[in-house]
Amino acid sequence: MKINKLLREFDRVISEANGKFVKKTGENYIEIKDFMELMDVHDNVNGPIIHYQNSKDVNVFVIKNGTETYYTTLNRKDFEKED
Repeated sequence: MKINKLLREFDRVISEANGKFVKKTGENYIEIKDFMELMDVHDNVNGPIIHYQNSKDVNVFVIKNGTETYYTTLNRKDFEKED
């Protein structure tokens, strides 16, 4: 799925952030397998998905829930493929 298509299709739950996603020491990070699994997390915790464009090739989608941060990373090679 192309990144722009994904952003349009799920714009009701995705907020775009300025800056890059940076992991901070002392926080609990849970890497999620793919974007659709992150949507399942969203449905369970009812938190917004925050989109960070770390570079032109790397996009990170994040949900923060209390002390846990769920995230998945899409690389250009992954999101340039059409489904």
